[in-house]
Amino acid sequence: MKNRSLPLQIKAEKNSFLSCLAVFVPLVALLVLLSIQEIPEYFRFFLLLFAGWFSWTFSEYCIHRFYMHKRIPNLNQKLYQSHENHHRHPSDIRINVMQRILASLLGGLLLYLSFVWNNYFTVFTGYYLGFLGYALMHYILHQTWAAYLFPRLQESHIHHHGKYPDKCFSFSCIWWDKIFDTLPPKNARISDKFRKYYFSNPYHKESGG
Repeated sequence: MKNRSLPLQIKAEKNSFLSCLAVFVPLVALLVLLSIQEIPEYFRFFLLLFAGWFSWTFSEYCIHRFYMHKRIPNLNQKLYQSHENHHRHPSDIRINVMQRILASLLGGLLLYLSFVWNNYFTVFTGYYLGFLGYALMHYILHQTWAAYLFPRLQESHIHHHGKYPDKCFSFSCIWWDKIFDTLPPKNARISDKFRKYYFSNPYHKESGG
């Protein structure tokens, strides 16, 4: 017997995605409009760089929420399967050290070119740096010492891997989770027992990722 509620769920998720876009587009448009005003060149540079990074944080949230958790079916099966594997084996992030080094070098080159050209290419650089930051941050959040550097972000990520896989979709910041009401309940707490279990999982040793 077919699940008749499935089409309604898909429609609801698509509407949720459109609602997210309706919030994001005016915000990023405002940043771009500010950049074409009579402002100092250095301020325009950082504004465009921020607009790119800001756009990445939104992409990161939506890709994780709607694609990686297959809220809308048939969007990207491989991406969903890869992320499902990550939930089963948290240290299996599949970005090695050499890839991180090369990506960082490319980021430095793009930043230099953006500074020299000082045009809308800077938005792309900001977006790329956002992606690079995500790749590094995701690795960091799966290390025990991240509790001292990024306690709120790590707590949010542990909630996502633990009791609330339908919450906490952001990596770089948690403002989109706040805006779109995908934070766990205010009284949600991570016990010392669960934290110890989380990091003692044989698939989650710090040698991985």
